Amino acid sequence: MTAFWFWVFVAIAFAIAEIMTVALFALFITIGALGAAIVALLGFGLLVQAIVLGVLGRTWSSACTLAAHRCAPAPTAWSASRRC
Repeated sequence: MTAFWFWVFVAIAFAIAEIMTVALFALFITIGALGAAIVALLGFGLLVQAIVLGVLGRTWSSACTLAAHRCAPAPTAWSASRRC
């Protein structure tokens, strides 16, 4: 049960960090930590919890990145030639 509360604390901490920074990196760790908390509640070991954290965090990160690229406007000749 201690691991469950640890993951809940991690999820809350990263959710607060996400609200304060709006950088969208802490959101993925929050989702992964919630998944790891559920796995800890089910009685799985630390290795399985860490795998769930990594898989869920990476999956949500990839899904959001793909969605952002699909919604991005197509580059125009003006924006492609412009150097930042």
